[in-house]
Amino acid sequence: MNIEEYGREKVVILELSEDFGIYVSVVCNNECDIEYAVGDENFTFKPSNIEQLRRAVAIIEKLNENLTK
Repeated sequence: MNIEEYGREKVVILELSEDFGIYVSVVCNNECDIEYAVGDENFTFKPSNIEQLRRAVAIIEKLNENLTK
């Protein structure tokens, strides 16, 4: 897991395999906005990553459950 900071935005990167990860962007003012992306650093993925995509969706669903309570 890596965390990158861009001003008010923090991006948590969960690497599931080489060139494939989950990106969770959090920007907070009065409230926090959360956005998700998957794939490589360009948010794309190859057909060989389809199994990782299913795993990523399951992880995002779990994260979203806990982050939006």
